[in-house]
Amino acid sequence: MAHDWNKISAEDVGFDENKWEALINSDEVFTEQFSKSINTIDISNFNMNKKDIVKLSVNSFKKSTFIDSDKFIHTGRTMTILIPPCSNQRVRYENECEKILRYLSIPNKRTMTIEIPDLRDTLTADDAIWMRIARTTIDHRKDNLIFYHPYPTWIKDKNARIHKGSIYIQITNRDMENGFIEMDTLALIRLKQDDLAQINTLGIYSRTQLNFFDLHSIDMTTPKCTRDEYRLRQSILNFQLVRVDQNNIAYLTDCFCQTESIHETEANGQRQIDKSHKMNTTKSKIVYKKQKI
Repeated sequence: MAHDWNKISAEDVGFDENKWEALINSDEVFTEQFSKSINTIDISNFNMNKKDIVKLSVNSFKKSTFIDSDKFIHTGRTMTILIPPCSNQRVRYENECEKILRYLSIPNKRTMTIEIPDLRDTLTADDAIWMRIARTTIDHRKDNLIFYHPYPTWIKDKNARIHKGSIYIQITNRDMENGFIEMDTLALIRLKQDDLAQINTLGIYSRTQLNFFDLHSIDMTTPKCTRDEYRLRQSILNFQLVRVDQNNIAYLTDCFCQTESIHETEANGQRQIDKSHKMNTTKSKIVYKKQKI
């Protein structure tokens, strides 16, 4: 029985065994925080507990073998998000996805669409183009550091790969001929506090580096403090084209675009404001009142 994955949503009531079986047999790829080891599961073992569906997605076959290059390719061509995701997203915890996998919601039930340039005239016969999808924190710090987001990202794509904390999907000649690519199986996941507490470093993100050479130490007393200090209720999705040559060497290009800030919302649709942001807002109001007096 074929399933329309876009119809598996929070509105589904109860547990549907058929949907569960379809989800187990689907191809899911996700990224994890770099400071944690990524567990692998022997996919030949068919007697798996249902709770292992998250780990089932992670296996050695999904990790890329790209060789990082320091060379950055300037094409002078642009990428644009034509149909962006909604700025408010009801994001699920990993264990909630055992029953229902929630993909990014798009306004008016459309499909997220990215306009891409045609780079075929710059490629040799054995070159390929991939799109790097990196989930990052927002730019809110005085030092302007942006980090790979510690929360996972999932995509349902049997050809997707994981490389150094980002998801990679292949761009075909047909995609470049059409001038756009659509993504309707991307999902943002959030971690519970116990899982977040195990993370003590964040990779520093750069659009000019495939790898993360610098790690930022988290010096927070509680997971809640970490969540608020790094504004983890907000995310940015960064999309960038990568050229991979016949020797499997990957080169970043200047073809790049990103979403606006994506906010987590609760079941009631309300955004939660981080404590550090509340304090800054309160302080600014107090200063304003004193000046007015």
